[in-house]
Amino acid sequence: MTGDERDPFEAGTWEGAVRARLLEEARWPLSRKLEWLEEAQQLAREIQTIREKPTDES
Repeated sequence: MTGDERDPFEAGTWEGAVRARLLEEARWPLSRKLEWLEEAQQLAREIQTIREKPTDES
């Protein structure tokens, strides 16, 4: 890579920020990943419940 080219994964770029975040998340312990997954599943269930509620517009 020449001096004129920039590394797309340099810390000051959005690509670099995304890459850094992915690397950070990859290092999370499994327990933290499972907590996050359980929280996401709970939110998905709550959203589904809200969508299925009948409205009183009848």
